[in-house]
This record gives sequence, C-alpha cells and structure tokens, in this order.
Amino acid sequence: MDVSLKSGVDSATRAARNAVETIGEQTHRLQEDLTARGRRSAEVVRHQVEERPITSILLAFCLGLVIGRIAR
Repeated sequence: MDVSLKSGVDSATRAARNAVETIGEQTHRLQEDLTARGRRSAEVVRHQVEERPITSILLAFCLGLVIGRIAR
C-alpha cells in the first residue's frame, strides 16, 4: 500500500473514531438530561395529583374517553 494512501486511511480512521466518540458523549449527555427532565416532570405530576386528587381522576377519565374514541 502506498505510504500516502496508508496515511490518509489512518487519518480518516482516527477522524471517524473521534466522531463516534463525540457522538457517544453527546448521546450520553442528552440521555442524562432527558432522564432528569422526566424525573422532574413525574414529580410535578405526582405533586399535582396529591394536591388535587378529584380533578386528577376526572381529567384521567376524560382523557381515557377521548383516547378511546380516537382509537375506534
């Protein structure tokens, strides 16, 4: 294999590995961020259900009716 070709292949391989590593790190950070947001949202919903249980039950019932109608 030509030295310059091998050098180019090696360089492209390193660039691809760096790109994959960067994407992996970004994906991990995004996953952590989404997990934290999901936990905060679940906590807010839990708090609202505790504060207004009757309203929450009625809302869930109505939402179930709407989804049931749409699913038909």
